[in-house]
Amino acid sequence: MKILMLTLAILNQLIIPFPFFDADKYKKEVEQLWESLEDLYHPTLGDYKKIDAYLKTRTFYPSLRNSYREKQILRFQLLGPEDTLPILEKHAINVTDKTQDRCILIYASQNGLYPEKARNLLIDLKEKGYSGHVLLQIGGFPNTEYGGIKLCHIPYAFKVAFFDYAKRLGYKEVLWMDTSLHLLSNLEVVFSEIEKRGYFFSFPGSLSDNGPSHWEEAALPMGVTYEMYPQIPHIWSGLFGFNMGNPDALQAIDEWLRETKKVVTSISGFPEELSLSIVAWRLGLNPVFRTDTIVCNESELHFLLAQKPTLQVYIDPRR
Repeated sequence: MKILMLTLAILNQLIIPFPFFDADKYKKEVEQLWESLEDLYHPTLGDYKKIDAYLKTRTFYPSLRNSYREKQILRFQLLGPEDTLPILEKHAINVTDKTQDRCILIYASQNGLYPEKARNLLIDLKEKGYSGHVLLQIGGFPNTEYGGIKLCHIPYAFKVAFFDYAKRLGYKEVLWMDTSLHLLSNLEVVFSEIEKRGYFFSFPGSLSDNGPSHWEEAALPMGVTYEMYPQIPHIWSGLFGFNMGNPDALQAIDEWLRETKKVVTSISGFPEELSLSIVAWRLGLNPVFRTDTIVCNESELHFLLAQKPTLQVYIDPRR
């Protein structure tokens, strides 16, 4: 294991040039963008307009092989209709002494149905008896006051940025929920795992099971080759969390953030899940739950609820 970790450390120091990623052009573009802003940490309306204009093109960003994922990424925007500014809300729901350090993270970009679905998820939490805090952000980018906006051009980097923000605010047991989810429980099972184990992960299989979407070009800068995929669990990032009082969990967030900042590691069909999966594997944070034991599609509810009492959420695929 020590030899493996040493090898990974050496590989991570290498700058691996890929023909599909022009690193120099990318750095020049984003640096010019940040320098053009009036306030990087408290962006003005004009700043957000500049960022949104850039996000619509992201000329540094290579084609994701004309995929559905690419279309999603290019629709991402920080301002809402009629230049609606970002909203960040803090909600306390049925908080007790035991749950005062809990927090659920909900983020929605200002496109499609995401804002509406974020609000619906908040309603779900109240109705299903969740106990703890909620950070709800619509538009903008998480952790902006600490420089998080400098990650906004990296696909799905808002997840690691939001965890970094929750850590700075002092929350201990922190759970991310995608806006596509609807609750089937009060999530006590999930939070007990976060408290006990230091994290909550589920996996649908290994990286090799979704191999064509986990491109090796993105994994190589993290010291991982395609041949290693079968031994690495693919962590599902729709519902997952960390215990900020656990050193391994804190290290995982820090390493995930560092890998995300490389940018090339997020040029994949599952941008945030590839880097998170590799970091968790390196640290020995193995997922315990199969994803299909905690989540199902809305269309499967009528026959799976009785078969799988462990289900925590279901997915509404509308975007």
